[in-house]
Amino acid sequence: NEMSVRNYAKLNIPLPQNSYAKKYKISWTIVTDTYPNPLFSEGYTSTALEDTFYPNENKFYYRSNKKARKMHIFKDADKIKKLEEQGYIKSAIQASTSPNKFSTEADLRSEQKWDTVVKKSSVHYSSTLEHPFIVLHALDRGEGRNRVRYSVAITIEAIDYEGDLYEEVLSEYK
Repeated sequence: NEMSVRNYAKLNIPLPQNSYAKKYKISWTIVTDTYPNPLFSEGYTSTALEDTFYPNENKFYYRSNKKARKMHIFKDADKIKKLEEQGYIKSAIQASTSPNKFSTEADLRSEQKWDTVVKKSSVHYSSTLEHPFIVLHALDRGEGRNRVRYSVAITIEAIDYEGDLYEEVLSEYK
């Protein structure tokens, strides 16, 4: 696919919610088709994608006075009501497993954000995964590029599971 820089794309992960697997390893590989920068070898790519993994679409942070609590909006509804009465405010986006910080150019380089191929994985118990997804954010180095072309491959592995995960995915996500 392709997207405009400074935009976001949400990739839902087809994880079966009715599986008997206890633990999953979710891996993703992102390949970015980018123009090189021939005048500046340190900034060899002009665009990149930043990825954030969200294991549960129903978990949000509730914050008050620098305190934060991760809560499930349905399972923790009674607790959330009490927190809101105490002044806690729900975050605008779901809780992720990625660090929530603004990255500098040096941070992006050390995390290999500007590389054209990035592979990551995350292992979770099935009880913590509920309609997981990845959000991609298109970045540029201010060179006037306005589109980023990319491909993403996602692999789901059920750890120590004897069932047929492939059939479970197909039956739930036709």
